[in-house]
Amino acid sequence: MNSTYTKVVRAVATYDIVSTLGLAVPGLSALTLGLFLRLHQSLGLAGEFPPFAAANQVFVNVTGVLVFLWSFARIRVQDRFLTVCDCWARVAVASVILFHTFAGGMSQVFLVFVVSELGGAALQFWALRQADKG
Repeated sequence: MNSTYTKVVRAVATYDIVSTLGLAVPGLSALTLGLFLRLHQSLGLAGEFPPFAAANQVFVNVTGVLVFLWSFARIRVQDRFLTVCDCWARVAVASVILFHTFAGGMSQVFLVFVVSELGGAALQFWALRQADKG
């Protein structure tokens, strides 16, 4: 693969690590979610933002750990198949967030993740096309 492809995949994976580290670490995830709650309230966004119980925190932390490890693997190994999987996973995650926001009444503060998921997918699809041309 070419260097543009490698740089894009590594940049997207690095962004994922930085943006989800606050969700992977117990205790830090409560602070991160508290920040989202304050944004939700201060912006007067539509949707619910209920308190997170211990079971919710476990799933937040597990998801954060999985994203961290997946991202680390993508930084170390730039494989076309993994990149395509990551792109489609991002589309799926964005779709789930959109569903829960508009059909399930979840806080609109989480729509920021739709932008980052679809942006990461678009960048990587673009990098794949560039690698195919080169």
